[in-house]
Amino acid sequence: MKKNILCLFILVFLDSCYLYSDSDNEKNKTNSRVNPTPASTSITQENNGIVIVNYANIFEFNKKYLEIGNNYENVIKMFFDSIFAYIEPKTRDKGVAMIRLLTAQSDWSISPVNKDFLEKLNNMPNIFRSYAKGTLIKDDYKMDINNYDLDIAKIEQEKENRFRVFLKSSGADNPRPITVIKNKSGLWEIYEFSSIYLDVKLENN
Repeated sequence: MKKNILCLFILVFLDSCYLYSDSDNEKNKTNSRVNPTPASTSITQENNGIVIVNYANIFEFNKKYLEIGNNYENVIKMFFDSIFAYIEPKTRDKGVAMIRLLTAQSDWSISPVNKDFLEKLNNMPNIFRSYAKGTLIKDDYKMDINNYDLDIAKIEQEKENRFRVFLKSSGADNPRPITVIKNKSGLWEIYEFSSIYLDVKLENN
Protein backbone atom coordinates (compact mmCIF):
# COMPACT_ATOMS: atom_id res chain seq x y z
CA MET A 1 0.00 0.00 0.00
CA LYS A 2 2.73 2.41 1.03
CA LYS A 3 4.65 1.42 -2.07
CA ASN A 4 1.69 2.21 -4.30
CA ILE A 5 1.20 5.61 -2.64
CA LEU A 6 4.89 6.44 -3.11
CA CYS A 7 4.75 5.52 -6.80
CA LEU A 8 1.64 7.67 -7.28
CA PHE A 9 3.34 10.62 -5.61
CA ILE A 10 6.38 10.29 -7.87
CA LEU A 11 4.21 10.18 -10.99
CA VAL A 12 2.27 13.29 -9.96
CA PHE A 13 5.52 15.12 -9.20
CA LEU A 14 7.09 14.21 -12.56
CA ASP A 15 3.95 15.16 -14.42
CA SER A 16 3.86 18.58 -12.77
CA CYS A 17 7.50 19.14 -13.64
CA TYR A 18 6.80 18.28 -17.27
CA LEU A 19 3.84 20.66 -17.44
CA TYR A 20 5.86 23.49 -15.93
CA SER A 21 8.74 22.87 -18.30
CA ASP A 22 6.44 22.74 -21.33
CA SER A 23 4.67 25.96 -20.29
CA ASP A 24 8.01 27.69 -19.75
CA ASN A 25 9.31 26.59 -23.16
CA GLU A 26 6.16 27.87 -24.84
CA LYS A 27 6.58 31.20 -23.08
CA ASN A 28 10.19 31.43 -24.27
CA LYS A 29 9.11 30.65 -27.82
CA THR A 30 6.51 33.41 -27.67
CA ASN A 31 9.01 35.90 -26.26
CA SER A 32 11.59 34.97 -28.87
CA ARG A 33 9.33 35.77 -31.84
CA VAL A 34 10.37 38.93 -33.65
CA ASN A 35 8.95 40.67 -36.65
CA PRO A 36 11.04 40.24 -39.81
CA THR A 37 13.34 43.15 -40.53
CA PRO A 38 11.64 45.39 -43.10
CA ALA A 39 13.43 46.25 -46.31
CA SER A 40 15.45 49.41 -46.02
CA THR A 41 13.79 52.46 -47.50
CA SER A 42 16.79 54.71 -47.02
CA ILE A 43 18.68 53.48 -50.07
CA THR A 44 18.71 56.28 -52.60
CA GLN A 45 18.57 55.96 -56.34
CA GLU A 46 22.19 57.07 -56.52
CA ASN A 47 23.24 54.23 -54.21
CA ASN A 48 21.41 51.76 -56.40
CA GLY A 49 23.31 52.93 -59.41
CA ILE A 50 20.22 54.26 -61.16
CA VAL A 51 20.90 57.29 -63.26
CA ILE A 52 18.79 60.20 -62.09
CA VAL A 53 17.14 61.69 -65.13
CA ASN A 54 15.40 65.00 -65.47
CA TYR A 55 12.35 63.78 -67.33
CA ALA A 56 11.75 67.24 -68.70
CA ASN A 57 14.63 66.45 -71.06
CA ILE A 58 12.54 63.85 -72.87
CA PHE A 59 9.27 65.73 -72.92
CA GLU A 60 9.28 66.06 -76.71
CA PHE A 61 10.33 62.43 -77.08
CA ASN A 62 7.44 61.29 -74.90
CA LYS A 63 5.05 63.54 -76.80
CA LYS A 64 6.24 62.06 -80.09
CA TYR A 65 5.81 58.54 -78.72
CA LEU A 66 2.20 59.28 -77.81
CA GLU A 67 1.62 60.62 -81.31
CA ILE A 68 3.18 57.86 -83.40
CA GLY A 69 3.55 54.95 -80.95
CA ASN A 70 0.53 53.20 -82.48
CA ASN A 71 2.83 52.10 -85.32
CA TYR A 72 5.49 49.58 -84.32
CA GLU A 73 7.88 50.55 -87.10
CA ASN A 74 7.95 54.07 -85.69
CA VAL A 75 8.63 52.70 -82.21
CA ILE A 76 11.55 50.60 -83.43
CA LYS A 77 13.04 53.69 -85.06
CA MET A 78 12.58 55.62 -81.81
CA PHE A 79 14.26 52.77 -79.95
CA PHE A 80 17.37 53.20 -82.08
CA ASP A 81 17.18 56.95 -81.52
CA SER A 82 17.25 56.12 -77.81
CA ILE A 83 20.26 53.86 -78.25
CA PHE A 84 22.20 56.55 -80.09
CA ALA A 85 21.26 59.07 -77.41
CA TYR A 86 22.71 56.71 -74.80
CA ILE A 87 25.90 56.09 -76.78
CA GLU A 88 26.61 59.84 -76.95
CA PRO A 89 28.07 60.80 -73.52
CA LYS A 90 26.43 64.25 -73.55
CA THR A 91 22.96 62.76 -73.91
CA ARG A 92 23.41 59.49 -72.00
CA ASP A 93 21.00 60.42 -69.24
CA LYS A 94 18.40 61.25 -71.84
CA GLY A 95 19.03 57.91 -73.54
CA VAL A 96 18.48 56.02 -70.30
CA ALA A 97 15.06 57.62 -69.89
CA MET A 98 14.14 57.10 -73.54
CA ILE A 99 14.95 53.39 -73.44
CA ARG A 100 13.07 53.08 -70.16
CA LEU A 101 9.99 54.60 -71.78
CA LEU A 102 9.99 52.31 -74.82
CA THR A 103 10.82 49.06 -73.01
CA ALA A 104 8.75 49.66 -69.85
CA GLN A 105 11.79 48.50 -67.84
CA SER A 106 12.19 50.91 -64.95
CA ASP A 107 15.54 49.42 -63.94
CA TRP A 108 16.89 48.37 -67.34
CA SER A 109 20.23 50.13 -66.85
CA ILE A 110 21.08 48.13 -63.71
CA SER A 111 19.27 44.88 -64.42
CA PRO A 112 21.54 41.81 -64.72
CA VAL A 113 19.38 40.73 -67.65
CA ASN A 114 20.73 43.66 -69.67
CA LYS A 115 24.37 43.20 -68.71
CA ASP A 116 25.43 42.22 -72.25
CA PHE A 117 23.32 44.97 -73.79
CA LEU A 118 25.01 47.60 -71.62
CA GLU A 119 28.44 46.19 -72.37
CA LYS A 120 27.82 46.48 -76.10
CA LEU A 121 26.35 49.98 -75.75
CA ASN A 122 29.40 51.15 -73.83
CA ASN A 123 32.14 49.34 -75.73
CA MET A 124 30.87 48.38 -79.19
CA PRO A 125 28.57 51.13 -80.50
CA ASN A 126 29.40 50.12 -84.08
CA ILE A 127 27.04 47.16 -83.64
CA PHE A 128 24.06 49.52 -83.45
CA ARG A 129 25.34 51.82 -86.19
CA SER A 130 25.41 48.81 -88.53
CA TYR A 131 21.60 48.86 -88.70
CA ALA A 132 21.56 52.24 -90.42
CA LYS A 133 20.93 51.74 -94.10
CA GLY A 134 24.02 52.32 -96.25
CA THR A 135 26.67 51.91 -93.55
CA LEU A 136 29.92 50.16 -94.48
CA ILE A 137 32.25 47.82 -92.63
CA LYS A 138 35.33 49.67 -93.93
CA ASP A 139 34.08 52.91 -92.34
CA ASP A 140 33.32 51.16 -89.03
CA TYR A 141 29.63 51.75 -89.82
CA LYS A 142 29.93 55.51 -89.71
CA MET A 143 26.54 57.24 -89.89
CA ASP A 144 24.65 60.39 -88.99
CA ILE A 145 22.55 59.65 -85.89
CA ASN A 146 20.26 62.56 -86.78
CA ASN A 147 19.59 61.35 -90.31
CA TYR A 148 19.34 57.62 -90.91
CA ASP A 149 16.89 54.90 -91.93
CA LEU A 150 16.48 51.29 -90.81
CA ASP A 151 16.10 48.50 -93.34
CA ILE A 152 13.32 46.04 -92.50
CA ALA A 153 13.75 42.66 -94.19
CA LYS A 154 10.55 40.97 -93.06
CA ILE A 155 7.83 40.96 -90.41
CA GLU A 156 6.33 37.95 -88.64
CA GLN A 157 3.19 38.04 -86.52
CA GLU A 158 3.50 35.84 -83.43
CA LYS A 159 0.23 36.79 -81.74
CA GLU A 160 -2.54 39.32 -82.22
CA ASN A 161 -0.56 42.11 -80.55
CA ARG A 162 2.97 40.79 -80.98
CA PHE A 163 5.30 40.97 -83.98
CA ARG A 164 8.90 40.06 -84.80
CA VAL A 165 10.50 42.61 -87.07
CA PHE A 166 13.72 41.53 -88.80
CA LEU A 167 16.26 44.28 -89.39
CA LYS A 168 19.13 44.18 -91.84
CA SER A 169 22.60 44.89 -90.50
CA SER A 170 25.54 45.84 -92.70
CA GLY A 171 27.70 43.67 -90.48
CA ALA A 172 25.63 40.48 -90.44
CA ASP A 173 24.75 37.88 -93.03
CA ASN A 174 21.15 37.49 -91.85
CA PRO A 175 18.51 39.94 -90.62
CA ARG A 176 18.04 40.08 -86.88
CA PRO A 177 14.71 40.12 -85.04
CA ILE A 178 13.35 42.59 -82.55
CA THR A 179 9.99 41.80 -80.91
CA VAL A 180 7.32 44.40 -80.21
CA ILE A 181 4.07 44.11 -78.25
CA LYS A 182 1.08 46.41 -77.92
CA ASN A 183 0.33 47.62 -74.39
CA LYS A 184 -3.08 48.34 -72.85
CA SER A 185 -2.88 51.95 -74.03
CA GLY A 186 -2.64 50.85 -77.64
CA LEU A 187 1.03 51.85 -77.93
CA TRP A 188 3.76 49.51 -79.08
CA GLU A 189 6.69 48.64 -76.80
CA ILE A 190 10.02 46.97 -77.38
CA TYR A 191 9.64 43.53 -75.85
CA GLU A 192 12.69 41.44 -76.82
CA PHE A 193 15.82 42.67 -78.57
CA SER A 194 18.74 40.43 -77.58
CA SER A 195 19.59 39.59 -81.21
CA ILE A 196 20.30 43.17 -82.20
CA TYR A 197 23.41 43.45 -80.05
CA LEU A 198 25.15 40.34 -81.34
CA ASP A 199 28.62 41.03 -82.72
CA VAL A 200 29.06 42.32 -86.25
CA LYS A 201 31.81 41.94 -88.81
CA LEU A 202 34.89 44.12 -88.49
CA GLU A 203 37.15 45.20 -91.35
CA ASN A 204 40.24 43.44 -90.00
CA ASN A 205 38.43 40.10 -89.54
